[in-house]
Amino acid sequence: ISSASLGFDADPETKSPSISRMASNESDTSRRRLQYAKSKTSSMSMSERDSVADRDVLKQVTIESGMEREISQKLRDHMQRQAREDRLILSKSMKSVTAPPGAEAANPENELPRHLVHGAIKDANLAMTALKKLTFFEEFSEEALHALIEAMKVYEFEEGEMVIRQGETDGTHFFVVAAGSFVVLKDRRPHCTIQPGNSFGESVLLLFGERSASVCASCSRATAYAMEGMTVREMMQQQYEQRRQQVMQSVDDVLNSEKCDVFTCLSNGYQLQSLYDQAEMRVFEENETLIAEGPGKYDEVMVHLSGRVSKQARGVELDELEQYALIGDRAFLFQ
Repeated sequence: ISSASLGFDADPETKSPSISRMASNESDTSRRRLQYAKSKTSSMSMSERDSVADRDVLKQVTIESGMEREISQKLRDHMQRQAREDRLILSKSMKSVTAPPGAEAANPENELPRHLVHGAIKDANLAMTALKKLTFFEEFSEEALHALIEAMKVYEFEEGEMVIRQGETDGTHFFVVAAGSFVVLKDRRPHCTIQPGNSFGESVLLLFGERSASVCASCSRATAYAMEGMTVREMMQQQYEQRRQQVMQSVDDVLNSEKCDVFTCLSNGYQLQSLYDQAEMRVFEENETLIAEGPGKYDEVMVHLSGRVSKQARGVELDELEQYALIGDRAFLFQ
């Protein structure tokens, strides 16, 4: 985790000492900083500190905000990738598609039940391939992807029928093209076509997403698989929670051990949420270097969770690190 994110202030008197001097003095420097932090919290019991910042609430807030950031970033990455794909056929090579009269008078997604194909058999391989191409499903397990496909329903549209409308803020569904083709209209002008195995309507994955374009069927019996955006969001949250749970549990283990004073002294909600939000889990292979001796940029700290970690200074082997030992506290010495 970044030392700055924990709220440690820069010390204007601290210059950048050589690494050898820093290595010999870093524990004393950290100890001096911790004595000040402890003096502010020593009068509070652990239960009192917990009442100030309920960890369970902080973790839930962290998961929700972190998931929103992740979805937004993945959607941006997806749209950038989508713009580069060959499937985007520019309008100059497409025939014009005109929506039927009254198609833009109301949200076309309200009419989806009319297009539902009951008892239709889905092409699971096509759907699986389509989902795996999408940035926001890259980390989904096979089991989770199959669950998404199970939740999909099959819809069929005739040429010119509108599926989603540009500017609509009450969008409900996310679509994967199964057969035929659909045309994307921006400001009522044809922009590109979407072929089988590709998707549209991703904006429903955002809490307040707005449809950036309209989509109409460009051939007879154009077919799409669709699922409600909230269903996708719930599954994405489950996946995100599972990935973050191990990290948050490890953070709790460190806090509860009270062996790592830098974190034990964190007493306000902002610092604790930053810890839950920004901490990452890393696994190092045997003989891999965590921090190299010598000059370098140090802007993060680590805590030893498990396994064996040896120390070496100027070619001399030192004692192994204990569990929950802080690694790289020289990162707190920044200008």
